[in-house]
Amino acid sequence: MIVRQLILVILIFGLYVPARILVLALFWGELQLSAYFDQIVPGYALLAWFLNGLALGAVGLFLLRERSSLKTAHKILLAGGFAALWLAAPVWIGALFSPTEPFPHLVAAQPGAATDNALQLTSAPGALPQQTPRKSTDCPPPTGLPPGASGWIEPHTDMALVDIPGGCFQMGADSGKWHHSDEGPPHTVCVSPFRMAAREVTVAQYRQFVRETGGEEESAGCYFLRISSNNTHYDYRDGLSWRNPGFAQAETHPVTCISQAQAKAFARWLSAKSGQQFTLPSEAQWEYVASQSPVKPYQDPNAAAVCQGENLADRALNIALNENFQSFFQCDDGFGHTAPAGCFAPNSLGVYDIIGNVSEWAQDWYTPYLETTPTPLQDPQGPPVGRYAVFRGASWYAWHIMTRASMRSPRWPKRRYNFVGFRLVMEAPQAAQAE
Repeated sequence: MIVRQLILVILIFGLYVPARILVLALFWGELQLSAYFDQIVPGYALLAWFLNGLALGAVGLFLLRERSSLKTAHKILLAGGFAALWLAAPVWIGALFSPTEPFPHLVAAQPGAATDNALQLTSAPGALPQQTPRKSTDCPPPTGLPPGASGWIEPHTDMALVDIPGGCFQMGADSGKWHHSDEGPPHTVCVSPFRMAAREVTVAQYRQFVRETGGEEESAGCYFLRISSNNTHYDYRDGLSWRNPGFAQAETHPVTCISQAQAKAFARWLSAKSGQQFTLPSEAQWEYVASQSPVKPYQDPNAAAVCQGENLADRALNIALNENFQSFFQCDDGFGHTAPAGCFAPNSLGVYDIIGNVSEWAQDWYTPYLETTPTPLQDPQGPPVGRYAVFRGASWYAWHIMTRASMRSPRWPKRRYNFVGFRLVMEAPQAAQAE
């Protein structure tokens, strides 16, 4: 009898529990652990579910075989434990199919979880100070190269691409109070010259793509960012799409509610149409350009100059939310959600909205930076295959701690969010001619 019970304990704790840990790592656990498993155990997700099914079946068969010899108390205990495990299974299985955001702990600087009072989203009484907001009519058309910049204008979409000189920089950041662990360690990266779209892809440009390709690539549905006094929430809404992201947009605004897969489809379409090779920027390319942004991390929320440089969380968003969050920048950029692409001044490389307006999908599959990364790295591209995509940068809902160029946001590649868009890059002419 004791031997049989030991066998049951081994089945449960030696097979079932580790399998559950693998599933938790896959869906709700630390993403670095999940990516690590991906690298050392190809297809480990299928293995995890197989082990779960095997363990459940083995426990069930054991109970059936021993139903006559076990004491009543043991039967009740074992049956109850088995039932509890079985009832818990739909919770984990639901993580695979549920529209809820699978990585809530990776939302940058969750307001409700902040330990520093300065970072809490707390409402304060009293009216917001008056300030003359910027208007859409003040924004130039999202066409043409920035003043003083060199580059090329793609003739079919009027997309302006600026020349980005090659160079080396420190990519990533040390782990700390306001950094995620996957932003480090810092390491030297060198990028070759390339061209980057001066502006994020607009609603009009994406509409042209959909019209010419004959339909949607994916069904509608988008994660709507909802901000409350306690936390930020991702609400999945079937009726939302790039045509209606949950707030008003003009044709000149950056398109949102676009998955990484859809953004890559746009790049392939424009490549075929123009005869040039377009892709999303690599994480290294994106961070190299973003590091030249005038808006720096941890900038004083009361700094009025921030609203002259980027579209971030500010008084305009407070007005749109009918709130008064003091952690938002205490200035007014005139836009509660997205602003017209290129409405704010470009950075020193001639790129608009690289920190702010919308976050942007990168080309890479997500992988943690290695502690022993050889440096300098030349044009890193990330792993050839993976499970998670990455979007980079802050957006219209980002407050001061989220304006760092090193921030990484791993997500499922087919998820769509109403604060995430994209821009394209292409090879520099000299690089293309050298091959």
